[in-house]
Amino acid sequence: MLQLECQLAGFSEEYYGAVGPWAEYLAALEAQFEAPVADYKDDVETLPLALAQRELKTARETELKARYRTLAKEIHPDRLAGDATGEMAEKMHAVNDAYGRGDLAALLKCEAEILMGQLCGDWSAAECYLRDIERAVETYAAGYRALLNSPLNHLMLRSLAAKSEGWDWIGTVIGRLQRAVATREETLRGGAEIAVA
Repeated sequence: MLQLECQLAGFSEEYYGAVGPWAEYLAALEAQFEAPVADYKDDVETLPLALAQRELKTARETELKARYRTLAKEIHPDRLAGDATGEMAEKMHAVNDAYGRGDLAALLKCEAEILMGQLCGDWSAAECYLRDIERAVETYAAGYRALLNSPLNHLMLRSLAAKSEGWDWIGTVIGRLQRAVATREETLRGGAEIAVA
């Protein structure tokens, strides 16, 4: 998930940076007309997807940070006097490593191992811990499914397929937007309405 998230974040930055200014300019021109030009609509509607990807990444980073802090408070060797080189130090190292990589799945695994070790036969507490872990795992799984099924992922895959065939898909999108901008500017200069498809 981490690799896909990083790829989507990079693509969203590239896509929004390239297409955004043209789409925003065209939207400003469109505000002067009653009906929009139909052939660029799909390109403009993808811009919020690129912005939403940034928000999803931020939410995931927030979840990762909160889980890390909670675990670090519980198992930090300085907090547990006398266990600076023992089992908790190893677990703290694994938690730090998972957090450093931004790997929520590895952090959840560490959390599950730590919680299971703390139970010591108290199965009433186990049910509560397991529900917390299940909720976190479902959050992770839902996030991964959302990334895979996101329209932004489909756009990225379309862009990668175009690159492998030797053409620039983002450049094509920009070309469509530039043509729509030119049409609207020409209409505004001429003062005549054009027929909208």
